[in-house]
Amino acid sequence: MTWLRRQLGRWVYPVHRLDAPVSGVLVMALTPEVASLLAGQFAGRTVTKTYVGVCRGWLPGTGKIDHPLGRLDSTDTVIQAPQEAITLFSTLARWELPIAVRPYPTSRYCLVELQPLTGRTHQLRRHLASLSHPLIGDTRYGDGAHNRVYRSHLQVHRLLLHARDLEFQAPDSGEALRFAAPLDQVWQGLLAGRLASS
Repeated sequence: MTWLRRQLGRWVYPVHRLDAPVSGVLVMALTPEVASLLAGQFAGRTVTKTYVGVCRGWLPGTGKIDHPLGRLDSTDTVIQAPQEAITLFSTLARWELPIAVRPYPTSRYCLVELQPLTGRTHQLRRHLASLSHPLIGDTRYGDGAHNRVYRSHLQVHRLLLHARDLEFQAPDSGEALRFAAPLDQVWQGLLAGRLASS
């Protein structure tokens, strides 16, 4: 926010933020009134958020994760009773690497599209971890052995979660708006299969 405020020479108000290791679409408003109207759309669940991620294992084709989540403090202690949390997922691709990760002789991964219907803290990361399919590169809820495979063999040193697009209505006109963030070179190289194991 500080960088953007300096670039624009004016104050901006966060509407859709991302965890530091997540890439993708952010939404900022230029006035508190617009920020409030957009926040109402998020609270009313009329905003469509679509993410892509790479997780350990092979998820089924499509599914719904309906698993309430409590609010956590910085030590992962629940400080608020669990609230409704729902995520839809669709598997886009699967692959297997000839790299042993105990107890298996190879390692399996999949590219998933994720649509959170609610907005709980770290919802996508926690939901996938609850299914034993954590996101690659997630140092908080993930699997260290699989994270090391991606770091040492594929030179991927980050969380593989990307806020691909966001759809909502313009607060002034009601026009349907869609904003998309392209995948960067790390993502493109990984998905194109150009990152070879060493």
